[in-house]
Amino acid sequence: MRQLGVSLLGALFFSAAAAAAAQPTIDDISILDRGDDSTHGLSVDVTKTSCEAEQGEEPFNSTLARLTVHNPKSSSFRITSYRIKAGSLFQSGRISTLLVVSPDQDGTVDVLLTSVAGSDKYFPGADTPITASSTLRNVRFTLFGRSGTGQKVKVSAKLGLAFVEQNRCSE
Repeated sequence: MRQLGVSLLGALFFSAAAAAAAQPTIDDISILDRGDDSTHGLSVDVTKTSCEAEQGEEPFNSTLARLTVHNPKSSSFRITSYRIKAGSLFQSGRISTLLVVSPDQDGTVDVLLTSVAGSDKYFPGADTPITASSTLRNVRFTLFGRSGTGQKVKVSAKLGLAFVEQNRCSE
């Protein structure tokens, strides 16, 4: 296994065999957890903190995963759907903005990782909130699509994420 995107909280892995066979790969996964376009490590805040009145509300938003896909092939392909699996929980969905990855280029797509309900976060479609934990959870991201010739395209990567309770009242 070749390791990319290493941090203290997780690592992105992809098969060296896929790279050797010139298959598309997910080369980077960024976690957007603060309601803006910036990334802040590999942790997801899963519980909204009650702040003091003078601090205002804690920023608490749905979490997106930004996936960067590399296409080493000589023809374009389009990504149309995704699946995210974390243990026994999984979700899938359609890509709202069609992603076309040109030959020898990278493409980026954002997918919904968690949604907010009240003061908790949930995997979309799940009935129970995500609980904070001091251990990493392996999360597998898989993208599906088709090449210009109609062949199926499937690319996936696994990432260790920390689902934690963070106090962001002072931000």
